Amino acid sequence: MNVSKKLSIALLACAMIALNGSALANTDSKASQQTSSNHTQDENLQQVNINVSTVAQLETLKGVGSHRAKAIVQYRNEIGKYTHIEQLTAVKGIGPKIIEDNKERIIL
Repeated sequence: MNVSKKLSIALLACAMIALNGSALANTDSKASQQTSSNHTQDENLQQVNINVSTVAQLETLKGVGSHRAKAIVQYRNEIGKYTHIEQLTAVKGIGPKIIEDNKERIIL
């Protein structure tokens, strides 16, 4: 086999190795993104007990930022424990839509 054929085969082998390594790196990256996405989804599915949750935990509810979360805690501290989820509508800024959006996650 002449030198140019050996060189061509060697270059082809290097290219195949490089492409395979690139494909493996992409697979690892996609797997990492999928794991991260699953972790975020798991956090979004965690239940939130409105009678004991912290402001930070309440902020994970859809439509509830720091201001609303603090208002939920303040209401709880002033009035006492919530006896039903619909009581959240007594908190300024919390309406039926927020309760509906989070009905699977809010517990007492």
